[in-house]
Amino acid sequence: MLAEMIMEEEFEIKEEEPWYDKQDLEHDLQLAAELGKSLLERNRELEQGLGQMYTTNQEQLQEIEYLTKQVELLRQVNDQHAKVYEQLDSSARDLEQNNLKLSSDNRSAQNKIQGLTETVELLQTQVEELQKQVEDLKIGSSLKLSQMRRPRGRQSISCLQELDYTYRLSSSHLEESDPQPAVVCWHEEQKEVLTESLQSLQKQMSTERSRRERAERDAEILANENAALEQQLGAMEGYKTRLTELEQEADELRQLWKLQSSSRSVNFSHDLDENHYSSSSSKNSARHLKRSGSERAIGKSFADSPDDHACSCVRRHDAFKYRGFLC
Repeated sequence: MLAEMIMEEEFEIKEEEPWYDKQDLEHDLQLAAELGKSLLERNRELEQGLGQMYTTNQEQLQEIEYLTKQVELLRQVNDQHAKVYEQLDSSARDLEQNNLKLSSDNRSAQNKIQGLTETVELLQTQVEELQKQVEDLKIGSSLKLSQMRRPRGRQSISCLQELDYTYRLSSSHLEESDPQPAVVCWHEEQKEVLTESLQSLQKQMSTERSRRERAERDAEILANENAALEQQLGAMEGYKTRLTELEQEADELRQLWKLQSSSRSVNFSHDLDENHYSSSSSKNSARHLKRSGSERAIGKSFADSPDDHACSCVRRHDAFKYRGFLC
C-alpha cells in the first residue's frame, strides 16, 4: 500500500510539471506562420498561373474555332468549285461534240458543193453542145428551103419533065424531112428542162453556200466559247491552288498552336519546379529546428482544420480540371 501511494504521488508531481518548453512553442508557432505565408504566396502564384493558362486556352480555343470556320468555308468553296468544274467539263464535252458535228457537216456540205459544181459544169457543156446542134439544124433547114425556092426560067418540055421529077423527089424528100421541126421542138424542150435544172442547181448551190457560211459562223462562235471556257478552267485551277495553300497554312497554324501550348505547359511546370526547389533550399538552409510534441499537435490541428491551404489548392486544381481548363 505504501508503495502504491508513493507511485501515485510521484505521478501527480510529474503531471504538474510542464512537458514542453515555452520558447520552443513560440518558435514553432512563428515557423508555422511563416510557412502559412509562403503557402499563401505560392497559392496566389498558382492561381495567377492558372488564370494565365485559362486566358491562353480561351484565346487558343477562339483561334481554333476561327480556323475551323475558315476550313468549313474553304470546303464549301471547294465543293462549289468542283460543281462548277463538272458543269464546265460537261459543257466543254458538249461543245466539242457540236464542233465535231459541225465540222463533219461542213465537210459533207463542201463535198456536196463540189459535186454540184461539177454537175453544173457538165450540164452547161451539154447545153452548149445542144445549142450548137440546134443552130446547125436551123442552118441546114434554111439552106434547103432557099434551094427549093429558086426562080425558074423558061424551060422546055424535057426540062419540065425533069422539074416534075425533081419536084416529086423534093416533095418525097420534104415528106421524109417533116419530122425535123419535131426534133427541133424536142431539143427546145430539152433545153428548157436543162435550164430549169440548172436554175434549181444554182438555187441549191446558193442554199448550200448559205448553210456553209452559217456553219462556219457557228464554228467560230463555238471556238470563242471554248476559249472562254478554257480561260475559266485556268482561273478555277488558280482557285484550287489557292485553296490548297490556305489548307496548308491552316495545318501549319494548328501545328504551331500545338507546339506553343506544349511549350507553355512545359515552361509553366518548369517554373513551378524551380519555385518549389528554391523554397525547399531556403528551408534547408535555415537552421535546424527541434521537433517536439507541440509541433505534432499543431500539425494535427492544421490537418484536421477545413481551411487547409494545400487542400484548397488541390480542390481548386480539381475544379479547373473538371471544367476543362487544364489538360
